[in-house]
Amino acid sequence: MDQLDGAGVKALFLFRSEELEANEENLRRIVGSGHAVGLSVGGTTLSQVEEQLDQGEVLLDRLVRLKTHAVYLEEAGRDVSSALSEEGWACWSPQLDQTGDTRSAATRSNALMNRFDSRTGSVRVMLDDRPGTADLLDRLLPRMEREDYRTRLALETWF
Repeated sequence: MDQLDGAGVKALFLFRSEELEANEENLRRIVGSGHAVGLSVGGTTLSQVEEQLDQGEVLLDRLVRLKTHAVYLEEAGRDVSSALSEEGWACWSPQLDQTGDTRSAATRSNALMNRFDSRTGSVRVMLDDRPGTADLLDRLLPRMEREDYRTRLALETWF
C-alpha cells in the first residue's frame, strides 16, 4: 500500500471472507486511504457464492462499517455472475492476472508494460500480496507515470 499511496494510485483490494478478521488493521488503512474493498469468493453455485458474500458483508460492516458491491468470482461461471449482477453486485474480472508470477520484479514490470503497450483502453490487472509485488510496484508505477499512463480505481472501469 505504501507504493500505491506514494504514487497517488487507488486500488481495489479483494479479500476472502475468512481473511477479513485477521486483516482488520489493513482494512482500516485501505478504507482510510481511499482504496476500495471487495470480496473474493469461491464456490461454483449461486447459493454457495451468496453464502460467502453474506458472511463477508456482515464482517465488513462490523469491522470497518463498509458495504461493498464488488466481487471477484474465483470459480463460478457466467450464470452466477449474471445473477449477482442482477442483484446489484459488480463482478470484477482481471484482464491480466499476475498472481503467482514468480519472475523478478524487473521482468514482470517489463512484461506488463509490453502488454499495456499492445492494448488500447483500460486494462484490469490482478496482483497478489506476495512480497515481490511491492518490488514490482516500485518499478512499474514510476515507469507508467513517465510514459503517461493513467491509473483509475478498478471500480471506474467496469461499465
